[in-house]
Amino acid sequence: MNKVTSTALLGMLALANAGLDYSAVCVFLDVDPFGTFSPNNFFAGLVAIAQSLLLIILPWVASEKIAAGEKGPAACAIVGSLFVAMAGAFLRATTEAASTTTSVSGEVVSGLSIDGMAFVLIMAGIALGEAIAAFLIKGLDIRAEAEALQAEIERMRIIENHIDEDIATAARVALAAGRQSIAAAKGSCEQVFQQLVAKSDDSHNCFIGFVDEIEAQRKAEREQFAKLSAEFQMGEAVMVITDAKANEYIMADETLTDLSEKYTGHENIRGNGYYLRHTDFATKIDYPGNVDRDLSIGLRAPVKTSDSKEKMQKTYDVAEKVLLRVMDDLDNTTEPEDIVTTEPAETAVTTTKED
Repeated sequence: MNKVTSTALLGMLALANAGLDYSAVCVFLDVDPFGTFSPNNFFAGLVAIAQSLLLIILPWVASEKIAAGEKGPAACAIVGSLFVAMAGAFLRATTEAASTTTSVSGEVVSGLSIDGMAFVLIMAGIALGEAIAAFLIKGLDIRAEAEALQAEIERMRIIENHIDEDIATAARVALAAGRQSIAAAKGSCEQVFQQLVAKSDDSHNCFIGFVDEIEAQRKAEREQFAKLSAEFQMGEAVMVITDAKANEYIMADETLTDLSEKYTGHENIRGNGYYLRHTDFATKIDYPGNVDRDLSIGLRAPVKTSDSKEKMQKTYDVAEKVLLRVMDDLDNTTEPEDIVTTEPAETAVTTTKED
């Protein structure tokens, strides 16, 4: 079952449950659910909506707590969900049991009828179905996030393995060059031998420098990855400036907000980025060259990190206001003239603005 289908199913269950709860509260308050609207009808509607929303929120909380290994809060959320699910059905059952009807023989009969019992069971089933559906949908979302994180970790392991292979290959090449130098020296004069030994030393020194450079690069990448991972675990870093390689590294399609949906038709917005190439951004920061065409500003989509999603949403709202001010400043400027540089083809100014 895909995301759209499961969400639609949850929505139908929530609407059905809200409608049945509204009817049950109206019967309890002795008002006509479909008659003239009154304060009692309004109160019944609020109770029905609150009950339906709680049957979504409490199972979501339970699913998150189970994923975090917090059994106590998870149990409380599950018990709360069951209590809310049965509240509407219990209210209807109580009302039906207290009501009286007149039989065909004229005898007054009180208590819960078979039809009333069936209706109460249907109410309880729909309420429990909504709670279970909300719990399962949230559980699937959490599992998908965990799988995405595991995939990213595996990708970093592959990168590290390739670096080890590159070091091993460079070592083999350097050793082979050293052996060839020594072999050639044995069949030549002492002067040639000394020259080859010197070249071998140079090759060895170059190899040592090459290994040191790779190790430094590995260390820098690990430090940057650790720093980036730490930043992405918190909800404080929202606005980012990226290029095509950085977008691939942070999986921008999954982590950044799609600005093109919110600011439809904006000439400098494509996908999840506000692109700076055709603004005077370079002039404002006193950069003498051209801004790469893939350089853009983006906003991280609010998610639950080490902080709550609500806290990151507040930070996101502030960052979005800052982005709007930046866009307003840059959009109302004259696009700079092309500057002759040795810029690579993929970022050269010879292409049009639509590229």
